[in-house]
Amino acid sequence: MSDHTPASHHHQKKLHVLGVSRKKKYLKVLIIILCAVVAALAWFTLSSGILTDENPEIPRHMIAWINTERAASSLPPVIISETLAHEALLASQEIRVSRTSYTSWQKTPADQETNVFIYPKLSWAMSGIGLEPMLFDAWRTSDSGSVSPVLDKDARDVGIGVSSDGYNYYIVTKWQ
Repeated sequence: MSDHTPASHHHQKKLHVLGVSRKKKYLKVLIIILCAVVAALAWFTLSSGILTDENPEIPRHMIAWINTERAASSLPPVIISETLAHEALLASQEIRVSRTSYTSWQKTPADQETNVFIYPKLSWAMSGIGLEPMLFDAWRTSDSGSVSPVLDKDARDVGIGVSSDGYNYYIVTKWQ
């Protein structure tokens, strides 16, 4: 070999490591963000109770609010009656199926009072920590007669029934 042999240049192909390309990096970040958003929405939907037929949080919050209002008016607290709660739940399920055919309030005994309140599910899910004020303000403004048993000095027992469809909670209170 002589010293005058031209050097040959070999062009090597560029190695492409997956995910190193600028466009692919942005795609990965976008996919990760989308997965995080979907996971957060799924968690929010499941934890809010928006998919469940019955929300046990509503009766708990309502009885606490009712007894707070009664205590502010120097009235004794009411207790939840299992019988009234069962009747209220059946009434709320009947209303959920057909609001127009619900007639149970006409069959209520003379010593009982029944109130019906319809509350949007989305309001409950979106309200987060401050859910009670929104629920009770809506309850007060929907029908002034539905809140009157709260301050009735003769009321001793209450039953709260909650059922829902895809859009609303149907809340029925039965007082005795």
